[in-house]
Amino acid sequence: MNNITKAVSPEIALQSWLRPALTPVGPNKDYAQFRDQLDAVDKLLRSSHLESMALDFARVGYESAAAAPLRRRMEFGLKALRLEALRMLLVSMSLREISRTIASSDLLADFCGVRAIEGIKGVSKSELERASKCFTAEQVRWMGQVFIEMVAEADRSAELGLVKPQPMETCLVDSTCLPTNIHFPVDWVLLRDVSRTLLKAVILIRRTGLRARMPSEPAVFARQMNRWCIQMTHTRRRSDAKRMRKQVLRKMKRLLRAIGEHARRHRDRLAKEYASTKYGARQAKRIVERIDAMLTQMPTAIKQAHERIIGERAVPSAQKILSVYESDVQVLVRGKASGEIEFGHTLMISENTSGLITDWQLYQQAAPA
Repeated sequence: MNNITKAVSPEIALQSWLRPALTPVGPNKDYAQFRDQLDAVDKLLRSSHLESMALDFARVGYESAAAAPLRRRMEFGLKALRLEALRMLLVSMSLREISRTIASSDLLADFCGVRAIEGIKGVSKSELERASKCFTAEQVRWMGQVFIEMVAEADRSAELGLVKPQPMETCLVDSTCLPTNIHFPVDWVLLRDVSRTLLKAVILIRRTGLRARMPSEPAVFARQMNRWCIQMTHTRRRSDAKRMRKQVLRKMKRLLRAIGEHARRHRDRLAKEYASTKYGARQAKRIVERIDAMLTQMPTAIKQAHERIIGERAVPSAQKILSVYESDVQVLVRGKASGEIEFGHTLMISENTSGLITDWQLYQQAAPA
């Protein structure tokens, strides 16, 4: 066992803790490379003063807080920095998958600082999401700028363990699409998304004993909506596809409106009587907000599907809903081999000849020429 002391700033002295040695792993080249990569990132975080900067940024807005809340905030700032570094290494994984992986891996838990002698303290999906929002864009840019300056200077790059400083004479700039995590925006699929979210919220409310009158359980409504979606998919193979699509869409619209009314009644009961349930005020508020967000977009989603499928009229891009979950999504026509149209935002990246990112800029609309 190793006695490890984490102390990155005199302003906060995190306690020492005992942790057992990592579980021995037999000959495995991929594991050894990943372990060495994590060790290198760990050394960079410690020696580049990024952890100290994370502590300073985490305390912004908490200067007048009591000692205990301030300490928890600063500890979370350190954890957030490492969780974000790990998320970049595991970029192909979802937050839920990363959460499970950390809980099942001594190596990753050790890197994130959530492993002690009594075991691994899991990192939830929600905590990973909070960590991604811990630092502002300006703070991240400032940390990146400090790191770039260190790797470019001979004396300071040696502190990071680099053989030689990174060349900064040449910068290569290019743009790419930062894709939004949504499915391809099909008009009638938006109706299914709204209904699914509303029904899931209704299920959460009904489980607490708060029930409004419904002719069937929410699962019955969900199965019916899925049935209409399957029929809508298969109509394109028929000779009378247009007529069938219009018929199915009318059924979906009626069903969605009925689901919306049931969700509204359940929302009203929860808002008034949440104190008698197992939910706290914040949990109840989150469920109410989820229902309100869907109810607000439901008329627009129905109108959009009606205009395009039944009316056969184009809808201006500025008035389209591309996702009921992501309101800020842009349509980028880039003409790439991977796809003529992409959904997300334009990301400009500047890097040196070694591939080190030196600067970046995210544009809501298309990047300027």
